[in-house]
Amino acid sequence: MERTSLVILVLLVALAASNAAWVTLYSHSKYNTENLLEENQRLSRQLELLANKVKELDENNTRLLLQLRDISTRYQRLLGLLQQANSTIANAAVVARLIENLNTSLTTLYTYTNTHAYYTPRVRSLFTPGSVADLVMAITGHPVYTQGSALQDMEKLYDWVQENIQDAPDHNFVAVKDPEYVEIGGSKYIYSFQIDIVDNYIQSPSETLQRMAGDCEDQSILLASMYKIYLGDVGDAWVLCMFSDKYDHCVAIAWIGPEKTFILADPTLDYYGKAESLRSVLDDWLGYVGMSMEQVRRMVAFNNKEYIEDVPYNVIHTIEEKTLGQG
Repeated sequence: MERTSLVILVLLVALAASNAAWVTLYSHSKYNTENLLEENQRLSRQLELLANKVKELDENNTRLLLQLRDISTRYQRLLGLLQQANSTIANAAVVARLIENLNTSLTTLYTYTNTHAYYTPRVRSLFTPGSVADLVMAITGHPVYTQGSALQDMEKLYDWVQENIQDAPDHNFVAVKDPEYVEIGGSKYIYSFQIDIVDNYIQSPSETLQRMAGDCEDQSILLASMYKIYLGDVGDAWVLCMFSDKYDHCVAIAWIGPEKTFILADPTLDYYGKAESLRSVLDDWLGYVGMSMEQVRRMVAFNNKEYIEDVPYNVIHTIEEKTLGQG
């Protein structure tokens, strides 16, 4: 009987020790999870504040750069912890949800900065004819193309931009680029990204009208959007950007179908010309600025529907082909 009691006592002691170890392990796991959740929530709040600062064009790019780098480092560490998390942690699903929200915010920030910083197909979203319809009506007296006054109306729109929009260079802009993704549970998350400080910020027509200022690309996007809404189905309009060793520059171009006429308008360099072919009016503009077609390495033409990037002759040929049969 005493031997049996001793065995039972030993088993009870062993069970108590096992329970204590389990409680300690569980408490430690719960403590780590709570810390992880708190870190996630703090990072999510910081990234949301950071996105708002970028949208407001915060001039303090140095501080913004440091914050982005800090968030990038901690974000990678956090994803690593999630990948290594034990499946028995009760709050793993909550952590994953917070990571997903953080990834959504970072993706939004990437899309916003990338659209405004670089010439990619995303720039089409900044070409907004509908946003300037009322302004076109106020300037020309016609909401759309009017036969007999179209050429005068197109020049009126050019004159308005030239006289009312102030030339202003771009400021430095912090952009997120080259994101790398990791797959967790069948979903993709941004794992790392590059931070780029560019001296370029591409404005939408609404932003240019709000500032009443912009550089060549901003004024060209505004003017080409005005041309596009005015011409409707009887013509077309694009922003045409040229890149050379001398300098890079953007202009607005338009095709008036019934008039069989191309317009090239450059408010920042005081040029307005028209011809029956795009190549002719472009050659005239190049002579006006002291350049030749051979000096232009690359061209980009875009509006709200199309994005064309190629060597100059191919871009010109593509646009001229698209205009055949219009009018």
